[in-house]
Amino acid sequence: GILLYCIEDSNFNIEEKLIHLITELKEFNEFSEVYLKIEGILLQKMCFELGKVKFTPGDDFLLQFLRERAERKVGIENLVYIANSFEGHLNELKGDCVAIVKVKAIPEKAYEVAKEEVGRAIDLIRYCSKILYPLNENIRFGLKGDYPRSLRRGLIFSDSSDSSILSNREFIGSPQFFEINEKSLNKMEEIGIFSLSKALQKKQATKFEELLLRTIHWFSIALTQYEAGNAFLCLIIALESLFKNPQGNSLGATVAESVAFMLYDNLEGRKKIIARMKDFYGQRSGVAHGGKKVISDSDLYYLMIIVRECISIGIKKIQDFNTQTELMNWLEEIKLS
Repeated sequence: GILLYCIEDSNFNIEEKLIHLITELKEFNEFSEVYLKIEGILLQKMCFELGKVKFTPGDDFLLQFLRERAERKVGIENLVYIANSFEGHLNELKGDCVAIVKVKAIPEKAYEVAKEEVGRAIDLIRYCSKILYPLNENIRFGLKGDYPRSLRRGLIFSDSSDSSILSNREFIGSPQFFEINEKSLNKMEEIGIFSLSKALQKKQATKFEELLLRTIHWFSIALTQYEAGNAFLCLIIALESLFKNPQGNSLGATVAESVAFMLYDNLEGRKKIIARMKDFYGQRSGVAHGGKKVISDSDLYYLMIIVRECISIGIKKIQDFNTQTELMNWLEEIKLS
């Protein structure tokens, strides 16, 4: 609006208006608290925080708290007037887990910001899921509606004489919940998740912290894919985001060598992982460019372990590195030694 007015009116002082707008934004002090339903996480009688998000059970205590808060906000008479609509919203939050985010923004904007913050926190939990549970455990969780659970049925008419009508069914989604209890929280603390949680709370994380969060994000995206080929590509991207490509070197060679020197301290192990990574890059090209489309479970899980362990070592180095360059210099020193 300011720009259009400036074009129409040559006497309009855009610098003055922009300064005024920036001042208003700095003085803006309205907070909104957003409640979002999380599916697939089982949280009973305890709360915990990751980044700017508080996770709490969607139990009767929370629902009653929200009813009382609504009564204080709009008055009992108005709440009765909107009772059906309000109770419908509360029913949406009932059960499993609820994410609470306090956002400095108007309500409309706060909702979008809250979803983004919840997504960043859930990335960390997904990373944990492949440490706390077996790799082949199909655990899917996220904001309500992201990963629906349903039973898919199909009818099959066969020309065979012995069985002309068949039926089949399969479960869509994951029957398994990610259960968060004292034991799992202790494990999350042990593997450094709450160090990354502090990075999410900062106004400005270090470049290295941002790098790890971006790598974990791609790892998280891989875990949401239903096709193994798509998950495989996301895991490769996770490694490519972690390791910088020196000028003149191929990206595949940089990733392979970086993985080898980060994970192994002996020649045989390093040679083996470099050869495996070269094979993975060949498969990557096949998947990405329409050649080989089938990725075996063993290859997918092996690559998943590689990415998981690289992230784990990166988390342990949070206090040592501030930038990706420092990470790559550390790996170069290992090579020279």
